[in-house]
Amino acid sequence: MSESFIQVAMGDAPEEGLCEEGRVDLRIISKEVKDTKAGDRKLLAVMMAVEGVPDVSPIMEHLTFPNAKDWETDEQLAKNFLRRVKRFCAAFGITWQADGFDVSQLNGATAEDILVKIEVGKDDGVERNKAIFPRIEAGQ
Repeated sequence: MSESFIQVAMGDAPEEGLCEEGRVDLRIISKEVKDTKAGDRKLLAVMMAVEGVPDVSPIMEHLTFPNAKDWETDEQLAKNFLRRVKRFCAAFGITWQADGFDVSQLNGATAEDILVKIEVGKDDGVERNKAIFPRIEAGQ
């Protein structure tokens, strides 16, 4: 065997597909708090498995947290970031208080009856599943 050949079981990892659009149950399988690509904000990257549907790619959700500049220059953007976080947390039963939430609550958390659609990535043109989290009650 030549030195340029890498022996690895490539056939043991077939490509996963998309799930059909509709309502599904989700379970969080990983999470990571990191900086955005621009390095100006914090971001929570969450990977979710679609429960009960085999061979479906996990769904990724990226939740951005506003920085101090957002509150000064574009308060609406800052509020939109936080509304997305609150909707996500509400769907997974994550409790929060006025100044934040404990990210460890996400470990293995589940959400039921979440709408999933297929979207095409703006940057790469790749189809992927996108979870649509319901609005929460006004005033919360």
